[in-house]
Amino acid sequence: MDEGKTYVPWTPTIAGKEIYVADFIPVKDNVKTSKNIVIWPIDKHKTTPAIIIYKNHSGVRTDLIRESDYQKNFYLHGRVYLVLRTIEDDLCLFTLNRSDHLVRIICKLSPYEESGYKCPIVINSQIPGIIFANIKTYRGDSKTVISFDNGKHFEPIKLNLQPSESSKKDCYVELILECKEDLITNFYPEKWVVTFNGMYHCGVSSNHHLFISFNGGRSWRIFHAFSEGFSVLNHGGLILGRQFPEDKLWYSYDEGNNFYDVLNDDVFKIIPLESKNHLVISAINLNEDNNMYSIFNYNFSNIISAFCLTVDRTCQRDDYESWYVPRYYENCFYGKEVSYLKKKPFAMCFDNRTEVLPNIKPCQCVREGFQWYKNLVIIV
Repeated sequence: MDEGKTYVPWTPTIAGKEIYVADFIPVKDNVKTSKNIVIWPIDKHKTTPAIIIYKNHSGVRTDLIRESDYQKNFYLHGRVYLVLRTIEDDLCLFTLNRSDHLVRIICKLSPYEESGYKCPIVINSQIPGIIFANIKTYRGDSKTVISFDNGKHFEPIKLNLQPSESSKKDCYVELILECKEDLITNFYPEKWVVTFNGMYHCGVSSNHHLFISFNGGRSWRIFHAFSEGFSVLNHGGLILGRQFPEDKLWYSYDEGNNFYDVLNDDVFKIIPLESKNHLVISAINLNEDNNMYSIFNYNFSNIISAFCLTVDRTCQRDDYESWYVPRYYENCFYGKEVSYLKKKPFAMCFDNRTEVLPNIKPCQCVREGFQWYKNLVIIV
């Protein structure tokens, strides 16, 4: 404690009993989630198991979760989430309540891929309490469910479909929940915009699509043509997509209700260059006949002016509408109603806000709006 100047004998104990230390295991940087919880990931045999050690508020008991049971931990919005395998060999998502007890949220989770590419759980890093989970189905594949109240209730992904498609039975969505660190860049480009690649399982057929929600996950749309190279700019006011396999570049100013194409073909890479006053992207084209690469810059703020037949127009107050964070019980969650100003889909203007701040109001507390820990698990 004084940089090695003096040493004090120490005997480790678990539940008041002395333990024998056979070996010290080198650990990575510990993750301190609160004064009562410490997570130690172990770097052992080129794998990433871990031991999770936590104490209750009295500081008397220390519990250990076996490293073989540990799959993944998340620390978001002041909460700890753990993916653990139970003694029934069931993969489940847990959290810790205020007494630092494990609480089971949902089980029957789909397994991790060995490569670490797909996760059974993704938690919205922009908005507290929204959880995506892939659960196993009777057909052997996975089905995505979403919770808007931190796991108290889960519901399947709801699609906005054409009348001819909505009559189909036994259909569900499996979003590809990737194990990535930068969740905002990959999945949540804005508070209200969520984008995932995934599979649409319907009967005996399964097709890969791009799924996008413009209302925080409450409802979703399928974009058949765009499976990759999709970007959301200007707080959702501009979306760009590279059509595959034609490699055409398309853009939309109204959340995908209307798309317009850029004349240049063979676009295989788009690079957003967004700034406060400009919407510029660079597109890299490939001419396969002479194996020549070209770079084109497109200023989409000028295109907005062309549509409006005016000079560049910055969004005004009437161009915005209030968007409320979706919750299971109306818009109230833990006694708070949170909303953001969002540009109206058909407002042709440039949103130059550098930051979108929430508007938080108190709302009536109801029983359905709070977490009740009926799935309490105490490790002894």
